[in-house]
Amino acid sequence: MQLRELQEQLDATRLELVRNMARLQTQATRAEAASGMAEAEIALATLALLTAPHPFFLDLPDVIAAADRYLPWLVGLPIVAVWSYLYDGVFVGATRAREMRDIMLISSFLVFVPAWYAFSFLGNHGLWLALSLFLAARGAGMHYYYRRRVLTAISA
Repeated sequence: MQLRELQEQLDATRLELVRNMARLQTQATRAEAASGMAEAEIALATLALLTAPHPFFLDLPDVIAAADRYLPWLVGLPIVAVWSYLYDGVFVGATRAREMRDIMLISSFLVFVPAWYAFSFLGNHGLWLALSLFLAARGAGMHYYYRRRVLTAISA
């Protein structure tokens, strides 16, 4: 009789654990979606702010021309960079600093350095492009690792 009760408690505990893990993964997915929506709002607000006429620059045509040249980078970079910065927080919270460092090094040497070398003829635009590609690679690498290792460790 006692063995049967223990087995029932064990089964109930397993079921509760599985439910809690499913809830945790659902919350992680919701957090990613909410972060994406917040980033889109920030990018749109940045676009509105940067394209609005600024009284400080109205009489400085050189400043206006320089700002206009790099405005697309200023608007687009937050959209590209959000995932690398979001996952920085996730990896620090999950105490995965070593993996974050490794992804940073891989992204630096396999993406940023070759991209900067390949696009250096574009000058400052080449640097912005290399930075954007680096941040995108870093975000993608961290997302991949998060899905393959962190979430599976939680659900294991």
